[in-house]
Order: sequence, then C-alpha cells, then structure tokens
Amino acid sequence: MSQPAQLAAWQTQRRERKRDAVRQALRRLDARGVSINFSVVADEARVDRSWLYSQPDLALEIRRLRDQTNGPLLPRPQHERASDASLRARLAAAHQALNDARADIKELRSQLQAVRDELSRLHGKRWEQPQP
Repeated sequence: MSQPAQLAAWQTQRRERKRDAVRQALRRLDARGVSINFSVVADEARVDRSWLYSQPDLALEIRRLRDQTNGPLLPRPQHERASDASLRARLAAAHQALNDARADIKELRSQLQAVRDELSRLHGKRWEQPQP
C-alpha cells in the first residue's frame, strides 16, 4: 500500500471513529435527559464543534434532538418521549371517551325521565325534576 493510500485509509478510519463517538455521545446524553446542543455533544464526544457542523447527518440529528429538548420542563430521553402520532391517537381516544360519556349521560337522562313519567302515571301526580 502506498503512503497516500495509507493516509486515506487512516483518515477514513479516524472520521468513522469520530462519527461513532458522536453517535454514542448522543445516546448517552439522550439517556441522561440532558439538553442537547452542538457544544454539549462536542464535549461529550471529544470532537471539535466545527467538525460537527461539517457532518450534515449528525448536525441534523443534533438539531432535531435540540429542538425536542428545549422547553420549560426537563427533557426526556428519546425512547421515553411520546411521538406526535401517539399523542394524536391519545387525544382522539380522549375525545371519543368524552363523546361516549356524553351519549351515556343523554341516554341515562332519557331513562330517568321515563321512570319519572311512569311514577307520575302510577301515583297520579307529577314528579318534579330536581334543580341542579
């Protein structure tokens, strides 16, 4: 192997080690629930922050996690966060449960009125509905 080929192989291995270090750092930071940004990731992975910006896929992942962890509450690790789809499904289920409860209440009020009407007929007087 010629010297330039050896140098190219070394550079490729070095770059892959750095990329692996960043991926591992992201997993550790996420598991700890740390607020993620380029500086924190660079420190954790022991790489230059400027190098992180030059890696489009890693920079995109850092930005994505950073956007998910900023806010007034402590950030949750990625595996504990609810996805948008699951939040929408939970909201839809809550709406359905509310609509079901409203339908049940309407049906029970109707049944109660029927019982009052029957009691009034049997006792010969009108039962008044209590005021709330």
